[in-house]
Formats: sequence, C-alpha cells, structure tokens
Amino acid sequence: MMEYFSKTTEVPIYRILGHIRELPSEFQKFVFKNLREDQRLDIVDRKLFINTYYPLIPSKAFNSLVFALTEASKGHPVPEVVTIAVTHKCPYDCFYCSVPDKNGEDMPLYKIKETIKNLQGMGTFIFALTGGEPLLRNDLEDIISCIDERSIVKLYTTGYGLNLKKASELKNAGLDSINIALDNIDKDVHDRIYGVKGAYETSLKAIENAKRARLLTCVSTVVTKERIESGEIITFLKYMKKIGVDEVTIFEPVPTGKVINETSIILSRSQRKKLIELQKEANKNKEYPRVLSFPYVENKNFMGCCAGYNRLHITASGEVLPCDFTPLSFGNIISENIEDIWKKMHTYFNKPRESCIMIENHKKIYESSNGKLPIKLKNTEDIPIDPNIGEIPLFYKKLGVK
Repeated sequence: MMEYFSKTTEVPIYRILGHIRELPSEFQKFVFKNLREDQRLDIVDRKLFINTYYPLIPSKAFNSLVFALTEASKGHPVPEVVTIAVTHKCPYDCFYCSVPDKNGEDMPLYKIKETIKNLQGMGTFIFALTGGEPLLRNDLEDIISCIDERSIVKLYTTGYGLNLKKASELKNAGLDSINIALDNIDKDVHDRIYGVKGAYETSLKAIENAKRARLLTCVSTVVTKERIESGEIITFLKYMKKIGVDEVTIFEPVPTGKVINETSIILSRSQRKKLIELQKEANKNKEYPRVLSFPYVENKNFMGCCAGYNRLHITASGEVLPCDFTPLSFGNIISENIEDIWKKMHTYFNKPRESCIMIENHKKIYESSNGKLPIKLKNTEDIPIDPNIGEIPLFYKKLGVK
C-alpha cells in the first residue's frame, strides 16, 4: 500500500504561524507550544498536515479556519464544525450508539445540499458525514461533491459496504478522510459490541480498501475503562500502526442514546488523564499512528466542549442539535432556515465549556425529556441545564474569547 504522507525529517512550524499572524500573539505562542509538544506534523502534497480535524496548510479550507478564529476572537463565533447524519439506517446495534432509532425518513438530497451551501457561507470549514451508516445512502457522493474547497469533508462509518470501488468513488467525489469504527483488538469483543458476527473483519477489510484508494485512513475507537486498565488500548494502537492506519481518534464513552442513564460508563479523571498522556506519547513515537484523543481536546487546558458554541449536529430527520451526543433540538432545517436556528442556539451556548456537556448533564436532560428524545425546544428557557458553568478553556482564552 502507498504511504499517504511524504517522507520528511522536519516540518517547519513557523510556516503554520505565518498563516495566523493576524491573531493575538498569546494565541500564536499557545499554538506553537501545542504543535511542538502534543501533535505530529507531516507533509501531504507539499502542504502541512496536523491531523484530520485541521485543513491542510495552506488551503482555502484553512483560510476558512482562520476566518472562524478571527470571528470568535471578536465575539462572533461561526458554526466551524458541522456533523450531518445522512441516514437513520444501520446494519449494526452498537450499545453506545447515540442514534438508537433506525426508523424515520431521511432528509432529501436537495435540503442537505442547500443547508451545506448556507453553512459554507457562514464559515463552516469541516463537514463530518455520519449516520446511521452513511454508506447505505446511495447519493453519498453527490453530497460530498457539493462541498467546495472552503471546507474539508470527513466520513464516519462502520466500514459496512466499503469495497474498493466505493472507496475510490468517495475519493474522487472529494472525500478528505475516512474514519472507520473499530472498538477492540479482540474480534469477538468487537462483534459483541456491534451486535453482529463478522463486524470486525468488515472493519479491517474497509481499512484495506480505503488505503488502496489512497484515502487518508483513520480509525475511530471508543475507549472504555476496561480497555484503559487492561492496557488493551496500547496493543490496539500498535496494531493499527502495523496495518497502515494513518490516524486513530479516541472517543470516551458518553451517556447518550441507549446508555443515557449509564453513569457507570463515565471515565474517571485519572483515566482521562491516561488518554491525554497517551496522545502526547503516541505523537512522539513512530510505533503508534497519529492519535487524537477527545479527552485531550475536550479539556479545559485545550479546547474544552464547544457543542452549540461553534459546533452543531444535524440529524437524519433535520433536527439541529449542539452535537450528536446532546439531544436538544433548536429547530429543524426542513421547515426553518439554518441561519435562524444557529442564532437561536448561540444565544444559549455563547461560550465554550470546560468539559463535555452530556457527561455533566445527561441525567437532567433525560429526566426532562419524558422519554422522548431529542427534546424539541420551543424556547431556550425550556433547556434544563446551564451550559456556561466554569472557565473558558485555554485555547479560547488565549484567542481573546470572553
């Protein structure tokens, strides 16, 4: 298989800083320190690459990122990162799925494309397509190809149906990276999590096909207490490197969907710290693939939780939520304009948080739902939580966000 990254011994960080020179000097120093200590830099097509949650530098999409940061520093954040569930359908039954309802009519293509166009005009620089299983949607390439160079496109998938032909079509349509779900090194454990025998082999074959199509190939994995304490996550990461995975995104279990009342799945502070340190270690050690750990990202010492502040999620039915884990609907794009829904959402989520909103508030949200999720809000006063508790995370504090 071809290597995605160019061979390089050193990536000049100053080239990145040159593109953000208009932002506050304290923020530039913070970025420099973060890139030097906690990230792994590479070259792709003669451009600088941090990870799949940042556009290549330079690029039109990176210009969109700089615009978004500039607006945030002025107190006018834009929906930087948008996830769109393109279908309810999925062949699996994962225990932690945030979308337990596989029924319902999927949004029409014209509405998705119209909304994407409007969001790009608002400043969105990352679109992440998800589901259900997005590969079950037969017009997925049409959705991807309507997103122009102002944004990058990620795809989250179980790998179900990703043969080489499909992977190549996604690449040709303009897909920037693909995240294939894999949740244990033990195939029996993985299959049990997904509720279908053979799910593990499906994911491995999908990784192979994505690599052959020369897609930037990533794995998404949910890391439980057991995986941390047993050391399985270390073995897992090294195996991902062995089979050619370019990047691993580590998610922690979140009480949402079918497990919204399962407080026992929440990681302890010390377990989160281990995953934070794991990112730092992995990105310095070539025995591992590049690692992006959400306990690292959603920490007060970095970005924190930005659900509703500069991120939003659109369900397959068109409901607009702060993120795909937070079942609070501020409107539906089928009947409302995304700009109006965003304004309503942002009057409430007006700053980034120190930690994940659902980990802190899952019980309050469920108790207010009467068993019907997402909660459809008529007024922001209906929201059963305070989203603005705590200090502003360091990334945004250095940026000048108040």
